[in-house]
Amino acid sequence: MNNLRAFSDHPFYLFRDFRKLYIGRFVSGLGDKVFVISLAWWLLTKGQDNGNVHLGIMMALTFLPVVLFGPLMGPLVDRFNRKTCMIAADALRCLLFAGLGAAFVLDYTPLFLVYTGCFLVAALIPLFEAASSSSLLQLTSERHLASASAFEASVVELSSIAGALCVSVLFFQLGQGGVFLFNAGTFLFSLIMIAGIRTNLNAAASANDQPDSAESYATQFRSGFTYIRKHRSISSLLVLFTLLDFFVSPILIFIPLLVKDVLHRDIAWVAVLEIAMSAGSLAAFVLFSMLKKFRRIYSMYFAVLALMSLILAGMGSFTVMIVLVAGVFIFGVCLAIVNGMSMMLFQHGVPDEMKGRFFAILKTVCFAVIPLTFVLNGYLAGIWTIPILMAANGIGALVLSVLVLFIPRITNEI
Repeated sequence: MNNLRAFSDHPFYLFRDFRKLYIGRFVSGLGDKVFVISLAWWLLTKGQDNGNVHLGIMMALTFLPVVLFGPLMGPLVDRFNRKTCMIAADALRCLLFAGLGAAFVLDYTPLFLVYTGCFLVAALIPLFEAASSSSLLQLTSERHLASASAFEASVVELSSIAGALCVSVLFFQLGQGGVFLFNAGTFLFSLIMIAGIRTNLNAAASANDQPDSAESYATQFRSGFTYIRKHRSISSLLVLFTLLDFFVSPILIFIPLLVKDVLHRDIAWVAVLEIAMSAGSLAAFVLFSMLKKFRRIYSMYFAVLALMSLILAGMGSFTVMIVLVAGVFIFGVCLAIVNGMSMMLFQHGVPDEMKGRFFAILKTVCFAVIPLTFVLNGYLAGIWTIPILMAANGIGALVLSVLVLFIPRITNEI
């Protein structure tokens, strides 16, 4: 009965337009996961030399546009209707994938075309993500914003699990061209769901944000950075969150290296561990979103981050597979809670008229850090053993957990 009551007060149940956004994001996220995995496999197996190099270039092209164009997208989200921004991003991505799919069906597959498509698709990510994150308060309510923030973050894990489970069937049944067309269909579905949103998603304009001149756009562009610089509680958490991304995101390369070079197991265990981490994150996001009150937020942030850091530091020494799977699952739980609390604090601390710019900058700095830490840890993996490298990253994250107790606070209760 208590579970039923909790669900009946959940934002996914209460707010129809929030539900439409979530379902649209899930379907398009599933398509994206299938696209990334299948394209990586296609690049490695299509018979060309230097498949690993081509894969590295493709991965770089998924990060570079976000870093280059992310800050430019934020002012657009704060100047125009956020629903329109999301529809435009989905429509353009749908057309790009449809074009790639048609080219592959016709057996026209030059790498330049693939690279260009990946670059253009990635360039639209910050427009959609900034508009989506900025719309949560308008789609829900002040009281449900914390729950909505946590639950909205779960869509990435849920779509990743679903995409990973069905990618092999789709790839072998449809081929790479069919996968591109499938992904175009997922963005079309997302577009239809978002077009059905009835809530007015116009950004709350400030006195200086008039969308009728190039000068005001330049002012808005600068004002996003100015706002972050002037508000130490926001900037402190942003810097800490970015540094945490530096130490934690290499788990994606540590898992296959640990399985292959330390435990000497086959690739099936890589899938098991990645699903365990995603399942832990998904469970935490859903349960976290059921909570209505959050107290002593920074103390909880410290405790969860410290536990996650210790697990990361010791994970390289886990030799019993069931223990490793359990550790990765708990790591996923902790990671989801830390991400959820971060987004919750940002949602409550950043004013609505500034959210487009802020979340675009947040996405940009996080994407900028990931290739840097991947390259560094990839280089260090050739010098240090994997357990030592994981321990070093865990210790770095542990230091950040202590700093959480001393940074300026946005709020300690929501």
